[in-house]
Amino acid sequence: MQTFPPNSYFTYPHSNGFTRNGLVYGRLLDKDNLLIRRDFESGEDTVIFTATRPESGCLWYDIAPDVNLMVTISGNDLLLIPLDEPGKKRTLYSAHAGCSLDGIMSLKRDGSSVLMGESRPDSVKAAVEADVRSGTARTLFSHTWWANHFHYCPHDENWIAFCHEGPTRTIPDRVWGWHAALAPAGRCLFDQQSGTPGVPLCVGHERWCFHDTAALAIAYGDSAAGPRGLYEIFADERLPRLVSEGDRDWHCNISRDGIIAVVDTTGSYAFPGKGWENDDRRSDIILIDMLAGARRHLFRTGEHSAGYCHPFHPHPAISPDKSYVIFNDYIPFSDGVFPAVRMVMI
Repeated sequence: MQTFPPNSYFTYPHSNGFTRNGLVYGRLLDKDNLLIRRDFESGEDTVIFTATRPESGCLWYDIAPDVNLMVTISGNDLLLIPLDEPGKKRTLYSAHAGCSLDGIMSLKRDGSSVLMGESRPDSVKAAVEADVRSGTARTLFSHTWWANHFHYCPHDENWIAFCHEGPTRTIPDRVWGWHAALAPAGRCLFDQQSGTPGVPLCVGHERWCFHDTAALAIAYGDSAAGPRGLYEIFADERLPRLVSEGDRDWHCNISRDGIIAVVDTTGSYAFPGKGWENDDRRSDIILIDMLAGARRHLFRTGEHSAGYCHPFHPHPAISPDKSYVIFNDYIPFSDGVFPAVRMVMI
């Protein structure tokens, strides 16, 4: 088991924070936000980017594993950072006047292009793709409702994943996909109707898969009807399926081979209740067999503070070799309890 410095965090679940021989993590100081590369071979930490701490909470980041290239958004600029030569960072795209870039972006595996969301006047939410070599950008599509969480499907990067963001109790079409030929207008991929007519599932925190053109998503404990828990959703005509039932599931992630998934929870999983009902300010990290749906408890976090906010949700991720799970925890240090990154072997 490894722990990281106080106020450290790992990247968003549908982003990649792993490098060829280690990972990148973030750390929030009083005024600054650091992005730090940890090399597992040498054990060394190297600060690769520093910015003024964002009012929005943190710098998210994504890494193209085939070329060790990283992107992040600082202010309204999309920055491209070669991890082997971080001093050669460059601005790839800047939001136009009156627009703002969403904080989470997605980089293709080969580092050839970057996908991001841009908020524009009149409530327009656009998916923008920037070509890394030429620096040119184009709008792929846009919506006047709150489209968010744009990312390439790792299995088929011609598919763009995104969501209809907002209050889950009132949005029945959370998980969407876009494909230039197969779904040029975009398509909702999950009919969230449950076993109770007229009572939709409350769905969110989708993460697209590496092994199939499919996504995982959580039907939250807030859903008035069920079944709640981890679902698998497909871009083709296959029907969504319940992978594993759980009344406290929160975020999810999946291994590269699609054999195991991981979820965190809103409170200890064994506590009575569902969702945030009767939670004990802890989160369980649970491994799930994608075929059988069986669950294995891996770890229980420390008690989090009342201000449990981004970027310190657990946000678990499975390492590329499936040897460990990385997540955010609340950990006792010599001068108090702080949120920090933790690694636990599987």
